Amino acid sequence: MKQEELIQLIKKHLPPHISLPEYIAEILQLSTDSAYRRIRGETALTFEEAGLLLEQAKINLQWPSEIQKGYTAFLFSPIQKSPEFLTGYLQKILQDLKFLHSKSDASVIYAAADLPLFQHFYFREHAAFKLYYWMRSVMGVSQSENELFDPANVDSGLLDLAEEVLDAYRRIPSTELWSDASSTVKQIWYYWESGYFKSKKDAVLICEQMIETIEILKRQAEKRK
Repeated sequence: MKQEELIQLIKKHLPPHISLPEYIAEILQLSTDSAYRRIRGETALTFEEAGLLLEQAKINLQWPSEIQKGYTAFLFSPIQKSPEFLTGYLQKILQDLKFLHSKSDASVIYAAADLPLFQHFYFREHAAFKLYYWMRSVMGVSQSENELFDPANVDSGLLDLAEEVLDAYRRIPSTELWSDASSTVKQIWYYWESGYFKSKKDAVLICEQMIETIEILKRQAEKRK
């Protein structure tokens, strides 16, 4: 992003009663003359100065499409060992999907070694198993490590959120690139062999729902041909 574009973005986000030169001078502890030189591009903003101006103006460049097209941004949140982290993770995905849905020309390209995340949410028990697996084997949530899998023990609010995420994803055109194997099948088998299912009935149900999920996706793929 050019300095001129950055200055204009900051100006756009300032309340009408706040003067851009005075704002820059106050935030950067500069004279008004020095602020004007930065606005005119005569003096280059340092990386620290630009970051401070954006932070104080509460500007998030995660979605910089208002400046230019063909720009890719990434946001990374380190995994935390708590159910709240998974809730926040899905909420952020839902927020991003709703943003994409608001754009008429948006589409998703998804490459995955397993079924795409969204496709695990057609059935509540199957979704409950994946959420339990993620919390136990990926995130290391202590309470999941100390209890066997029982769909009834997975937070219903989290399952409702998963359904919202699937619904939002299905509203956006997408292209999915799959591998030739699903790791979910191996996860179900491993958890059964390890005795992590509370009952055989739940293990059988998850397998049946996995098969039905594949049938749903096959029908979707046939309609797109």
